[in-house]
Amino acid sequence: MESIKKTFGKCLIAIACALTITSCGSDSKDDEPVGPQQKLTLRTQSIADNSSVDAASTKSIVLSYNNLIEIKDAAGITLNGAKADASASGMDLTIDLNLEPWKEYSLELKAGAIAVKGNDKAVSESKTIIFDTKYGKDPNADPTATVAKTLVNSKATKETVNLYNLLLENYGKKIFSGTMGGVALETGYYDMVANGTGLNPAIIGFDFIHLGWSPANWIDYTKINVVKESWDKGRIISFCWHWNVPDSEANVGNPSNYNARNKFSAKNAVTPGTWENDFINKDLEKVAETLKMYQDSGIPILWRPLHEAAGDYKWGAWFWWGFEGVEATKDLWKYMYNKLTNEYGINNLIWVWTMQCSDEGRPASIDKLRGAYPGDEYVDIVGADIYPQKVGESTNAQFNLMNEAINGKKMLTLSEVGLFPSFELAEKDGCLWSYFMQWYDDDANQDGYQPGVSDFNTLKTWKDVMSEPIVINAR
Repeated sequence: MESIKKTFGKCLIAIACALTITSCGSDSKDDEPVGPQQKLTLRTQSIADNSSVDAASTKSIVLSYNNLIEIKDAAGITLNGAKADASASGMDLTIDLNLEPWKEYSLELKAGAIAVKGNDKAVSESKTIIFDTKYGKDPNADPTATVAKTLVNSKATKETVNLYNLLLENYGKKIFSGTMGGVALETGYYDMVANGTGLNPAIIGFDFIHLGWSPANWIDYTKINVVKESWDKGRIISFCWHWNVPDSEANVGNPSNYNARNKFSAKNAVTPGTWENDFINKDLEKVAETLKMYQDSGIPILWRPLHEAAGDYKWGAWFWWGFEGVEATKDLWKYMYNKLTNEYGINNLIWVWTMQCSDEGRPASIDKLRGAYPGDEYVDIVGADIYPQKVGESTNAQFNLMNEAINGKKMLTLSEVGLFPSFELAEKDGCLWSYFMQWYDDDANQDGYQPGVSDFNTLKTWKDVMSEPIVINAR
C-alpha cells in the first residue's frame, strides 16, 4: 500500500510541474500553440480555379472552411486589387461579385484575413483564385462568326434562304419583334398589339393545334388566306404545333390531348407497323399539304414543332413528345424532318428547335442540353421559351448557357416569352436574341378581357419595347 501511495504522489507532482510549465512559461498568449482541431483549412469553393463563369448569373463566391470563422482583416480580401464586400456565416465566407462579361478576375485573400471564430491565432493561409467570365459569346466579337451561314436543307426555296439571311444579317445587332396571332389561324391577338401601339410586330405566330378537326366549318388549314394576307403585309410567318393525339387506338378518331398524361408513345410513333406510326404519318401528310400551299405561294415559315420537349429535366415533360425521354424526341424530330423534307419536298421551312434550360427549376447542365439536341444537321435556329417573373429581367444566363451548348453554331431566339426581359442589357452583353415571340394570353378570347391590362405586357410596355432602336418591326 505504501508503494502505491508513493507512486500516486509522484504522478501528482509530475502533473503539477507540467501545468506550471504550461501556464507560467510566458507572460502572454502569443506563444500558445494552435491545436490540430483549431487549424483553419479551406474545404470547398463555389468557383473553381481557372474556370469560366457567367457574368450575369454569378453574384457571389462562397468559400467553406473546416471551422466556424470570422473576418479579421476585411481589407485583405480583394477582387482585382479592390476591396471586396464579404461576410462570414458559420463556416462559410461569402464574397459579393459584380462581374463584367469577357473579363479575367483575381480574387485574393491575404494570410490572416480569416480566423477561427474566437481564436485569432488560428488564421487562414493566403489564397488566390483566378477565374474569368469568358462564358458564352464575346460581346465585342462578330456574333455571326461561328453561326451556320446556310440552312440545313440544301434545297430550301430562295424565299426561305432570303429570310434566313435577313435574320443572320441582323443577328447580334437587332432583334425582330413578334407575337402570336391567337390560338390557331387567327390574328386577333396580333391586331390588339398593333392597334394598341400603332406599330406592327415583325413576326406573327400560328399554331396547328386544331389539325385533327380540319377541315371543318370552324377550322380549315387548307384555307391559307389569313396567313397569306399577313405575309403580303410584310410580316414573317411562324408556325408551332401543339400536336393533339388520341389516348389509345380505340380513340384514334378523337385526337384531343397533347400533354404527357396522354401516354401516346413517341417511340412507337416512329416504328413502322404501329397504330401510333400510322396516326402521325396521316397527320404529317395533312401538315405537308398545307405547308406545300405556302411554299407554292412563296411564303417561308419559321417552323417550331415538338417544342419544350424535355419540360424540366428533373420534374419531367409536359408534352407527349417528350414523355419517353430525349432519345425518343430526337428520333421523332428526325423522322419528321425526313418525312417533310425528303418525302414531301417541303423546302420552305426554317427548323427551330426549342432547347430546355431548366433542371429542377435551376439552370440545366450543358451536357443535358447537348444530350437532348437533335443535331446541327437537323436544326437551323435554337430557341428558348422563357417567362420572366418581371419586366426587365436579364436572360443573358440562358443565352450563354445555350450558346455554349451548341458551340455558337446556330442563331438563338426567344421562341416564346411572357413578360419582356431587358433587350438593352442583352445587347450590351452580347446576348441579343434573333427575335422574340410573345405568347398570347389565354384570357384574350374571354368576355371582359381588357387589352393591355390582362395581358403579359401592357400596351405601354409593348410600345416602349417596339420603339427601341434595336427592335425591328413590320412596316
